[in-house]
Amino acid sequence: RLDNIVRNFLEFSRPHKLKKQRIHISNVLDMTLELLIYRLELHSVKVIRKQDASLPLIEGDPELLKEVFVNLMVNACEAIENGGEVTITEQEAVAENIGRAVVVKVADNGPGMSEELQKRVLEPFETTKPQGTGLGLFIAVRIVKEHGGTLELHSTEGQGTTFIMTFPAVEEG
Repeated sequence: RLDNIVRNFLEFSRPHKLKKQRIHISNVLDMTLELLIYRLELHSVKVIRKQDASLPLIEGDPELLKEVFVNLMVNACEAIENGGEVTITEQEAVAENIGRAVVVKVADNGPGMSEELQKRVLEPFETTKPQGTGLGLFIAVRIVKEHGGTLELHSTEGQGTTFIMTFPAVEEG
């Protein structure tokens, strides 16, 4: 456990070297789900994908974004426990302070979170897991911000949790 905490702390404290390129967010999500297929099966979690037909590209580091999505999906699997659903929605939008954007929503039908926990869960070293370090979501927020985006959390006790990430779209041309 200490090794896990130290590794996460070092990851947290070291600035990322972004290797940005023009990417389709759907491809990163495809890679993430491929990586997690056995964990999803182990937890009997069904994934539902909803995608706009043609999303704009974003400037992003696919490996770092995959880290964000893995973190959210693993948290969803652990929250749901067994036999739940995760819905991933990808859509184009116009976002305040960003303009044309790609929005990714990761929603589970797990137990949800109290308002008090929602206020704390994106802070460093805040965890509900016995083996957790409390850095996963904090690092995810930082990675999304480094991509010029935002990460929001919406949750209702007994009704699940939704993470909403908004990334600036690359203007064509």
